[in-house]
Amino acid sequence: MSKYFRCEPVKGTKLIKIFSKYNENLPIEFDCNQRFTILQTFHQEYLDEIQELEVRKDDIWVISQPKSGTTWMLELVWLLQNNCDFETALKVEQEVRVPFLEFCSYVPKERPNSFDEIAKMSSPRIIKSHLPIHLLPKGLWTVKPRIIFITRNPKDTIASFYPHCCTVTAFEGSKEDFVNAIIENKMRHSPFGVQTLEFWQLRNEPYIFFTSFERMKKDLRSVILGLSAFLGKNLDENQMVKLLDHLSFEKMKETRKEKCKKNFFSDNPMCNHISEIKQFKELYNPAKELNFRFVRKGAVGSHKTELSEDLIERIEKWYKKHVDRYGVTAEEIFFA
Repeated sequence: MSKYFRCEPVKGTKLIKIFSKYNENLPIEFDCNQRFTILQTFHQEYLDEIQELEVRKDDIWVISQPKSGTTWMLELVWLLQNNCDFETALKVEQEVRVPFLEFCSYVPKERPNSFDEIAKMSSPRIIKSHLPIHLLPKGLWTVKPRIIFITRNPKDTIASFYPHCCTVTAFEGSKEDFVNAIIENKMRHSPFGVQTLEFWQLRNEPYIFFTSFERMKKDLRSVILGLSAFLGKNLDENQMVKLLDHLSFEKMKETRKEKCKKNFFSDNPMCNHISEIKQFKELYNPAKELNFRFVRKGAVGSHKTELSEDLIERIEKWYKKHVDRYGVTAEEIFFA
């Protein structure tokens, strides 16, 4: 039994609803009886280990909900932190360079697991997580390392998350079924959107950098400059030009195994999480042919061609109820 959490099964699924028992040290007001997160049953085994993971002051944490531009942001952060080492970025898979904190709670395996690997890393570490505030290591809120949070319009996030879940985790329903599961808090990572609103409250904290997929698409150079200042890094114009090219979606989504021969302006297969996706598929969906690209369209407003008008309207009404409680609009969060 967990020291920090209580768990309830989600009826008819292999998911659990996770509540905190305590709210000490959390950086926002928190009702332990109301705030929950839905994750795989596997996750229950690792809850306390994640809570007690040692946090270092010079850590860099990149946090988001799935399909919110996390891979894009991780590539940028790693390159800024490693003096724009494009050669290594084009040779070593991103999940090796930047570990996924809770990966072993999605794909259980024998030790060593993702926590062991993170503990052994030399500093400064860059760590990825999709966990909400109350499930992240408690040391984050006392040590206060640098935290980068990236969010995305939930309509585009849901449109992108649907094919991911169908291919990788064997979701078998229609898009309407999927949206219903999101709205009714019956999907992993539910309740969707609340994590963003909690980090929105922390956006002015000096140790937190809050941005969105939409801001990166609108003016990537500006986001790079802001993030460079946040991380204490200086870029020259030559590095900026190479970063902008390397981070273009035409390069990010490429999966061909091509090496950089002449210069850094080369296709990058190292950001498509190929080995991770294979592990997910083997566990959740072994019978289905794997025809899936982790980095997809990379577009703002892609939901308009992937979701029906009725589903879009339902998502908008559902999300408006969330943001209204915080006195903010979706436009302010994602596009301002």
